[in-house]
Amino acid sequence: MCAKEVTAQKGILTGALQRMNKNWEQILTDKEQGRDLYGTSLGRIHEYMVVLLSRVCDYKFTTLQLIEFSSERLSFALFLLSTVMKVVGYEREFRMNCITILKGFSSPITYFTDGAVQHQEFADRINSLLSQVQRLNLLQVACDAVAPLVTSSPMFLDATTHIAAQQFMNFAIDVYRFATIGATGFRQTLLVNTAIVDRVVLPYLLRCMAVVAKHFQMQTAYDTDPKPIPKMTKEVCVGMRTALDFLALASFHMGSHSQALLPQNVFTLDILQLPVNEFLCQQPEILSRLLHVNVNLDSLAGEHGLPPAIVSRMTPGCQASNIMMHLAQLLAVLPMETLVQVYAGVIESRAIPIAKDSTSFDILENLIVQTTEAKQRGTDCGADTIPVLSSTDLDKLTADLDKQFEQLTMAKEEVQFIKQALNGDLGSSDIQSRPSTASQACSTRLLGALPSLNMTRAAATPERPTTAEARSADIFTSQTVKLSMPRSIVAPMKGPTGCPKDFKCAINGHVMKNPVDSPTGHTFERETIEYWLHQNGSVCPITGKPLTKEELVLNTKLQHKISSWLIKEALSSSVQDEQDDLYAF
Repeated sequence: MCAKEVTAQKGILTGALQRMNKNWEQILTDKEQGRDLYGTSLGRIHEYMVVLLSRVCDYKFTTLQLIEFSSERLSFALFLLSTVMKVVGYEREFRMNCITILKGFSSPITYFTDGAVQHQEFADRINSLLSQVQRLNLLQVACDAVAPLVTSSPMFLDATTHIAAQQFMNFAIDVYRFATIGATGFRQTLLVNTAIVDRVVLPYLLRCMAVVAKHFQMQTAYDTDPKPIPKMTKEVCVGMRTALDFLALASFHMGSHSQALLPQNVFTLDILQLPVNEFLCQQPEILSRLLHVNVNLDSLAGEHGLPPAIVSRMTPGCQASNIMMHLAQLLAVLPMETLVQVYAGVIESRAIPIAKDSTSFDILENLIVQTTEAKQRGTDCGADTIPVLSSTDLDKLTADLDKQFEQLTMAKEEVQFIKQALNGDLGSSDIQSRPSTASQACSTRLLGALPSLNMTRAAATPERPTTAEARSADIFTSQTVKLSMPRSIVAPMKGPTGCPKDFKCAINGHVMKNPVDSPTGHTFERETIEYWLHQNGSVCPITGKPLTKEELVLNTKLQHKISSWLIKEALSSSVQDEQDDLYAF
């Protein structure tokens, strides 16, 4: 053998030894990391086994299988899932499977496969799940795994991407819906401590809307340009509803943090401009959820009182004047039946709360009620077609709404003035120089022939902090929740709801998690009534009689009934969902 051949063989042997040494070092590193992560001498075998099992199961590894693999230890199963989702190198299908596994942890069907429902056991499991999710920062970990799936996919998302995005959003919604401890703090972290809205929810919603708009655009131009029309699948409509639900939940009573979303509210105008008969009348739930989001964002109250930095970033499509103009035009042409469905969908008490104390809710309620009354007058006159608003009705509607909005604005200013006077914030010269109520009428008409939006917000709030720590400190130290007295609903606009009346809080009508009975005979959500007592003193919001926090008694029996109803609702809806989903739990 010549020297050249020996040198070549030596190089091959040296390379093989170097690779073996590198692999051996990696094994030692994995073993050390595994000992630190899992407390065993098996290295990262748990992580590798989960990946292997998912691949063997054709990426349909289930939540129950993961729980069984982790020896029924919830914390270990979640930690293992969090660990594998952090690895960027795993394939797209495996990351999708991880999201469906995560959703299974919040699904009642995972825990009640035999049909037996143990309320306290299920509540304890969900409360433990919430605690572990916050400890592991699992929402942000999952967000980092889902975001590339949504943004890197083709323009028209495939079914698997729809499933992954929807399962992720539904996971957060279900944890809030079923948790009885820490649900409010969990809801606040959705917008404060994570980037879910910016990186997943809004991009996904815009992608779904693009599919719908492109579908009708190409359908209209098909005669002159016969190209394949993108199919508007069921996943698109379900995805829009889910994304809007998440936005409504994340923005409820979030003050400056929800105001920071106003410049991104470009989707409202786009949805309002979709075809009425072909889409909006067929999907009234989407319109209801869209209005729900705008109420919680308080986007209909105008730009007065917003920080200048936020106003400067708002495009015309985000401004209240344009939104109200298109909304009024849309409501005027909606069939009566659809309008009633939309209104019932807005006010009905579902798992997601609505800010009935906001200015936008007053504006929306007055607009819908006045529009409905005008349509009913057209029906009573014997119109044999779908009643729409005439120019006379629209002028009357505008005048009535302007008057009500002006009165509401003046009333809020009077209340603010009285509070300042009682707190000693005003001097005698300020009180003497107080202008008369009549001179405070709002004369500015932002929309001409449409309702005025010159509404006064409570106060200008600072711009959303840039860091998660600052946002968290801001929301938990300076955020105040406004509560209003219960309002009566106009009789013609009442719509049936699936939730029993006894399950709703007497103050805001939301489904209760921790119902408490008062000596006055009313039942409230504990957190809601405690906020009320803190703000307004020891007085019942319904009867006006004295009431203290110590007199409130937890109604355990009613709590179990509500929990049972929520579980049954989730189980019944999951039957249809399983037929549509690509992955089973």
